[in-house]
Amino acid sequence: MLSGRLPYRIKSLHDEYGAVLRVAPDELSFTDPQAWKDIYLPKQFLRPKIWSSRPPGVEAHNFITANASDHARFRKVFQPAFSDRATKTHEPTVKQYIDLLISRLDEAIAEDRTVDLVQWLNFTTFDIIGDLGWGSSFNSVLIANSIKYYPLLHTILTKLTPASALRDLRQALETGHLKVQDRLKQDDVHRRDIMSHVIDHNRSSPETGLSTGEIEMNSMAVIVAGSETLTTTLTAAIHFLLENPKCLEILQREIRTTFTTEDQITNDSTTSLPYLTAVLNESLQISPPLPDSLRREVPPGGATIAGRFIPGGTTVSVACWSLFHSSEHFPSADEFIPERWLDDSGNIKIQTDAKNVFHPFSFGPHNCIGQPLAWMEMRLILSRLLWNFDIRVAEGRKLRDWTEQKIFWTWDKDPLEAELVKKG
Repeated sequence: MLSGRLPYRIKSLHDEYGAVLRVAPDELSFTDPQAWKDIYLPKQFLRPKIWSSRPPGVEAHNFITANASDHARFRKVFQPAFSDRATKTHEPTVKQYIDLLISRLDEAIAEDRTVDLVQWLNFTTFDIIGDLGWGSSFNSVLIANSIKYYPLLHTILTKLTPASALRDLRQALETGHLKVQDRLKQDDVHRRDIMSHVIDHNRSSPETGLSTGEIEMNSMAVIVAGSETLTTTLTAAIHFLLENPKCLEILQREIRTTFTTEDQITNDSTTSLPYLTAVLNESLQISPPLPDSLRREVPPGGATIAGRFIPGGTTVSVACWSLFHSSEHFPSADEFIPERWLDDSGNIKIQTDAKNVFHPFSFGPHNCIGQPLAWMEMRLILSRLLWNFDIRVAEGRKLRDWTEQKIFWTWDKDPLEAELVKKG
C-alpha cells in the first residue's frame, strides 16, 4: 500500500486469477458486478474496525467511521443540503468562484501562458466547498495558494506518514473546529449553505441532531471529499483531452456552438450537452476518483456474494479500478473513448451493463451524498474553461502516463502543466 501501486497490482492479479481474489488471509476482492449489490446494499456490512478508526483524541464519528445507525442519522441531516433543489440554490456561489478562476487565469497567462491546472482546479473546488460548507472562502483562488493546512491534509490522506500526520492532523482539526464554531455563531447568514440545513435540523429535531463534534468531523469529511475528488475528475478529463486532441476539438465545438454568450452556460443548460457528459463519464470510468477498494466486513453468519458463500468476519470489497478497467465490461477499457457513452445519433445512451458496473460514487446507502453538486461543478468548470481558453500541452512538456501516478486512497496527482490561450 505504501508504494502507491496496490490498485494496479490487484488488477493484474484479477486479470490472472479471475473475478474473486484473496488479497489477504481474511480479505477478498471482487470484480463481479453483482458484488456491488451484495456488499454495499445491506446495512449489516460495516467497515472493518481497522478501516474506520478515528484520529487520536477525537470521540465524534463522521460518515466514514460511523456505525449503521449513526451513518443513517448523519445522512438524514445532510441530505437536504445536497438535494437537486438545494443544488440549484448553490449555483450562484459556484458561479462566483468560477468567475474568479477565469479572471485569475487571465491574469496568470498575461505573464506566462503555462499554468498548473491541478493547482488552480484544487484552489477552485476547495474554495467552493469551503464557502458552501462553512460559509466562508479560504481565498485560495484569490491569492493563488491553498490555505496552509490543505497540503497537510493532502499528506495525511495520501502519504500515510504516521509521525508527521499526527501533528498535521491536529492542526487541520483545530482549524476545522474554529471554522465550525465561527459558522455556528452566525444566525443571519446571507444565503443558505450546507451548515444552514444542519442547524435547522438540530433546532427542529434535537433528538436526532448532531453534536458539535459530529458537525466538525462530518464537515471536514465533506470539505475533503468535495474538493479532492472533483479535482481528480476534472484533471483526468483535461489530461485525456490533451492526449486526444480530436476529442478536445469535438467538446470545445459543442460548447462554443451551443452557447452564444458565456452567461448561457448554466447547470441546466450544460446537462443537455451529450459530449460533455460522455467526456465526464469516460473520465470517471478511466480514472475513478476513489480508485482504492471500499472495504466492508461480512456480518456474523456469513453472506452470499456474487454467488459464493463468504464466512462472517471476512473483509470484502469491489476493486473499483480493476472493474472499471475490465475489457469484459468496457472494451478497450484503458483507452479514452467518450463515444462509448453515445448512441449513433450522438445522444447519451442507457447502457444496461454499464449501469450495473459503473458506480464511480460508490453504491447503496453509503454512496456519495453530494453527487448533484459534484456534477454541477464538473459541468460548469470544464465548460467555462473550454469556452474561455484554447488549451494545449505546454511547450517542452510531455504528459506522463496517467497510471504512473500513485494511489493512496485518492490520487497523488502530478502537475498538469498546460498552455492556455484566451479565445479570440
